Order: sequence, then C-alpha cells, then structure tokens
Amino acid sequence: MGGDLAMGLSTARNVWDRSADVEFSDGARLHQVVFPTPAFDDAGRAAATSRLTSTQWAQPAIGVTSMATLAVLREIGLHVDGVAGHSFGEVTALAAAGVLDEAGLVAVARARGELMAKAAANGASGGATSAATLSSSCCGYSSLSRRWSIRPETHSGTGSGTASHRCASRIVCG
Repeated sequence: MGGDLAMGLSTARNVWDRSADVEFSDGARLHQVVFPTPAFDDAGRAAATSRLTSTQWAQPAIGVTSMATLAVLREIGLHVDGVAGHSFGEVTALAAAGVLDEAGLVAVARARGELMAKAAANGASGGATSAATLSSSCCGYSSLSRRWSIRPETHSGTGSGTASHRCASRIVCG
C-alpha cells in the first residue's frame, strides 16, 4: 500500500513518518500495520494482510498513501487549482485542500473505517443508513460538523456504495 513510493522517495517517507506519531486507542500505530514486522509463515502473512485490509486500518492507510503521493507530485512541481473526491476521496480532497492536516486525515479516516466495520457487523445492507456523531477529540476542527451520514446503496446490481449529502455543513462519507 504505497510501500514502494515510501521506500524510494524521502518525500513520501516523510508523510509516513509523520503519521507514525498518531496513536490509536488500542495503542497501535498505522505504520506498524502497513509495514508490519516480516512474517515467516503463511499464517503470519495472512494475519498481517487481514489486519491491513480491515476497514479501520485500510481507510487511514489509503489516506496516508494518498497524501504521500500528493507530496511527491507537489515536490516535482504539480499544483492543482481545485480538488474533489467521491466517497473516501472526499476526505482526502479535504486534506489536499488544507482543510484537514495529516493527523486530522488519519483520525477521520480511522473513525470512518470503524463506523464502516460497525455497520457491516450489524448487517448493514443496501438502503440502510448508519449515522454517528464523532466527538471533538476525533479531529478537533470546529469548522467541520462531526455528523457523518453513511448510506450504502446498490445501483444497477453493482453493489457500489454512494454518499448521501444531507446538508452543506456535513462531511459526507459513503
């Protein structure tokens, strides 16, 4: 998950190094999951892969990978006039625009992943809506509402998830 970029370019590695400062409630840190201690058997490798692909870890890993890629693009002189995103891309777009810093992106991504895991564990299916209020300790950005609306929907049998925008003051994830 972006390992080659981080190992080959110091600009990308610096983003990962800064994300290592974020400690989650279970005491784990993102880099320990994305770049785990090498496993020497199939069971160990499967456990590491399973942990990384669980939504509470995959979401912040994707976010940091996106920010590391963006840092590399900026370093080579590519600058954009605007950003946009769909689904989780909305969160990374907020970070790319400077609304969220890297620690905020990681915190929001982790909370989103936890909500998605909880919804899946509760049997959420097409059309189900799950909403949660995030505490100010999640990211501490007073300019952002901490009310999230996640609404998985099925379109034309594809099973893709879409976000449902309820009002302009919300960050919508889906």
